[in-house]
Amino acid sequence: MKHFYFIVLVSLQFSGILADLLHYDLTDKNGVPYDSPRVALPACWKLTWIGIYDSTGEKNQTSCADYYPEHICNPPLVLTQGINALNGPNLTALVEKCQATEGCDPEKYVCRREAGEVCIKYSRFTKSGEMDYYSSFCGRGVDKGWNSRPITSGCHKQVMNLTKSDYDVEACFCEDEYCNYAQNITPLMSVISVLAFILIVS
Repeated sequence: MKHFYFIVLVSLQFSGILADLLHYDLTDKNGVPYDSPRVALPACWKLTWIGIYDSTGEKNQTSCADYYPEHICNPPLVLTQGINALNGPNLTALVEKCQATEGCDPEKYVCRREAGEVCIKYSRFTKSGEMDYYSSFCGRGVDKGWNSRPITSGCHKQVMNLTKSDYDVEACFCEDEYCNYAQNITPLMSVISVLAFILIVS
């Protein structure tokens, strides 16, 4: 197998001296490609918070099949308990606990964005305004009302039928790494848009 390499000539000059010629090996001596930071894709959180821990254990037995297709769901499922349990999980503490647990891989809470994707957080709200469910993931959003243009930022709310059994849903989009964690991602616009949108989950 061939040993590939390429050369980059830095043409910037400092104090009149041409910078050194840089040489990068793309593969090792056996032709195996090295890991490259350019290959690593931006990361987003990937998990679904299904609400407060249920002491009866009923929620512990659920899976995404119990929520989808009515609501977007991406494993793993997470429950919270204790003070501020309704705020959703502390993702830093979640990852730290996973790292301290034998056999738990923190990467299960992460997805890598492909071309054209952004970080998305889909949230469900009761009619009284409390968030009781959300799913974070990598994906795409399309605005049906504007020539199906891609949605890359801001929060977009869809109000469902005004009955006690219904929920309102909101999708927030952002492009920074791991930006789909907060309870409410701050939109770039001062007003949250209300529109029909399509979510494409990767």
